[in-house]
Amino acid sequence: MREKTTEAVAMLGDADGRLQRRHLPLNSWRMPRSVRVSGDGELLEIEWGFHFQHREDGLLERFLALANARPSSVEAFVRKYGALGLQDPGAPGSGWFDAGIATTEPLATWRMLARGFGATLAVARSLHHGAPPAIADWLGVVEVDHWIDRRRQPPGWNEEEARADLTEWAHEVVQHEPDSQKIQLAGTVSGWIEYTSTRPRLAWSDDVPAAIHLGGAMGWSVLGALTMQLAALICAAGSVEQCSGCPSMFAPKRRASSGRRRYCAACRTEGVPQRDANRDWRARHGKKARKGQQP
Repeated sequence: MREKTTEAVAMLGDADGRLQRRHLPLNSWRMPRSVRVSGDGELLEIEWGFHFQHREDGLLERFLALANARPSSVEAFVRKYGALGLQDPGAPGSGWFDAGIATTEPLATWRMLARGFGATLAVARSLHHGAPPAIADWLGVVEVDHWIDRRRQPPGWNEEEARADLTEWAHEVVQHEPDSQKIQLAGTVSGWIEYTSTRPRLAWSDDVPAAIHLGGAMGWSVLGALTMQLAALICAAGSVEQCSGCPSMFAPKRRASSGRRRYCAACRTEGVPQRDANRDWRARHGKKARKGQQP
């Protein structure tokens, strides 16, 4: 996931390198009334309200950064963008919860999905550039697919056998020709879109001109929006790079020199490039280097 591409297409990003929307407008999605991390730090405890939101800016990039995030970072994401809206296995990907209903979402699930979405983009980026995708990235795709399969199946489903089958499939597909891998990846992500019940919908009101939007029923959650952004970005993943300071994907404005680190706007704001430069300087000059000599 730390490998870099050597080409960038400026049209993919805005002035700050943020990934632009590349799909039809999305419907608003359901937002929780409150969210907090459980006492053991393993769950998000969510209370649902009757509020909808539409906030796409930075959505996928911030989600990808949750792959190894602290509980507080996942909580902050949910407060800003929304929860997955998970129902019991066997139900659709997100559901309608009456105001005041409390649900929980495992933080491990959030991190797994963030890692899997990042791995999916890595596979797509490799295929765009004619490079063989890494088996580790295909296994990340499988992890998401297995999670969705597990939630769609009825009681009594043999989970371990299904996981073994998917893992075997990943080791097989990575040996296929690029065209076959593209077809397999497209079909897999299309299945994720279907799971979130995302479909074209006509939006029209006094406040909204008649237009086709992508969305779901009243219970549609941020999971559907994330999956649609992922699918849209796969269409141009060859020009996306991974930040050297965090797991985020971004679209650089200029072509990167070979071997040079590239940083997203958030890391530049937080001073990560200077931090890394200082660390490299100390590594070159030894531990006894005086602070005043640092760059």
